[in-house]
Amino acid sequence: MTARHRPLGTRRRASTHEAELRRAPGAAAQLDGRPEGAPPHDLHEKPFTKSQFLQEELIKFERGVLQELQQKERTSDDLLRKLENELDLEEARLELDKGLF
Repeated sequence: MTARHRPLGTRRRASTHEAELRRAPGAAAQLDGRPEGAPPHDLHEKPFTKSQFLQEELIKFERGVLQELQQKERTSDDLLRKLENELDLEEARLELDKGLF
């Protein structure tokens, strides 16, 4: 994997660790800057909604970049499939997280 693609993998690992923290008791409050057990700042807003929205937007942007690379034939089909698979997995994680909160 080239250095050019490492940030994507780094973001994926960070996102995976964040997802694991969210599943832990009290993690939502801690990551949101609240004492453990405290309600969300907006009682109608689920924890991580903003984070999930930003992650979804990032995935859309990354898919657009992959489409551009594919159209310009700037990368191999194997690499494109691998990166698209990573984006698919990230979307699945987000959907799972939405069901947990």
